[in-house]
Amino acid sequence: MWTVIFLTLSVWAQQTYIKLGEATIEKSTLAIPEPVYLGNAQAGSSFIKVRSEIWDVLLRDLSVVGYFNIYPVSKLDEIDPSSGLMPKEIEKNGFDFAEYKKAKVDFIVKVGFRIDKNTLIIESYSYQVAQASTILAHRYQGDLSSLREMVHKLADDFVTKISGKPTFLTKKLAVLIQKPKEVHKELYIMDWDGENRKKITDHKTILLSPAWSKDGRKIAYTAFMQRKSSKVRNADLFIYDLDRQKSELISFRKGINSGACFEPNGTLLITISTDADPDIYRIDMKGNIIKKLTHGPLGALNVEPAVSPDGKWIAFSSDRAGRPMIYISNAEGEDVRRLTFAGTFNAAPTWAPDSKTLAFAGWIDKAFDIYTIDRDGQQIKRITKAFKKDGKQASHENPDFSPDGRVIIYTSNRTGKSQLYMSLSDGSEEWAITQDQLNYYQPRWSP
Repeated sequence: MWTVIFLTLSVWAQQTYIKLGEATIEKSTLAIPEPVYLGNAQAGSSFIKVRSEIWDVLLRDLSVVGYFNIYPVSKLDEIDPSSGLMPKEIEKNGFDFAEYKKAKVDFIVKVGFRIDKNTLIIESYSYQVAQASTILAHRYQGDLSSLREMVHKLADDFVTKISGKPTFLTKKLAVLIQKPKEVHKELYIMDWDGENRKKITDHKTILLSPAWSKDGRKIAYTAFMQRKSSKVRNADLFIYDLDRQKSELISFRKGINSGACFEPNGTLLITISTDADPDIYRIDMKGNIIKKLTHGPLGALNVEPAVSPDGKWIAFSSDRAGRPMIYISNAEGEDVRRLTFAGTFNAAPTWAPDSKTLAFAGWIDKAFDIYTIDRDGQQIKRITKAFKKDGKQASHENPDFSPDGRVIIYTSNRTGKSQLYMSLSDGSEEWAITQDQLNYYQPRWSP
């Protein structure tokens, strides 16, 4: 557990420092000096590891939000040899705004910390250089085990303050993970940067399609479960309750019960193949069918439903025209129209928070890549392209927009493993989230 305390320097609560949309045109320069240890000098070197972790998390968080160029750490000592968190006008060993102005720095985030037994106290002061003004002054306090969570919150508070919009930094990811030499996948929850990983399921089978409820308290997923009466495995739908830490079997009709998506009112969209061919249905939280939303045509697959955040539209994949493409309908499955036409295989549609743009995985140029497209079928844009070590084009799949719409997360096999990557939603920058020997599939942001 941890808490946030507003310090006395927190001022100008209504001011916004960066106008949304401008950050991708011209980024602000941000300086993040090494965190200052505020504890007893005789405490030994136990704080060094904590300082390094605070700094690492903060630098990475503020590097990926897309608003800043980070001032080179190697040059910081030249403009700020002080150890103070405040300006020299307030603190004896404080820093000089003039030096930062000379270096053309726009913002500063100063951090200090101390450790009291197992309690970590972090103090954060952020400044706008041009006006020599304080933006925020916060204290974060909690168990040492909450270090990363507190720093994510610190970074989110700063960016929210200067942009007027919260970030994805405090959000969680639901993701399927396959360990080396194992065939099955299990469901995990972790921070956006791959840390604080927590295993949720232990079915020891193949899992598919995790999906968060709108309140972030439940996760739906499909697991191939073996029937007691036979050796056949069936694709059954489960919902995991994070409060109760328990999974409940919701839909177990013979055939496919997969691709669940929560609607804003709490109902779910799901692909069911009971009648014959897979179609999309609306069901309640007990698995009862409310309405069949797609109706073939005969032999067609209708899968991967994705409801828009405003609840007005449904995107899905269908091969009704011969090749799997993205289609869109209204919330009742009516007025269906084809959205994508390029390539040989388009799948996994996902909506941006504004309900105006979708991302999808498209096989258009010898591999899957992530594309975005407007709801009216215009402005298609390629987000990813990378190559493996052997020169072959890598595949990118399973896109999902962050809750603030700033980034898209997806998987890439460029290293030989299915790893997590993230790009700004315009495709201008990309970061690797995981770099290990696991395989990751179908990442999904918490609300």
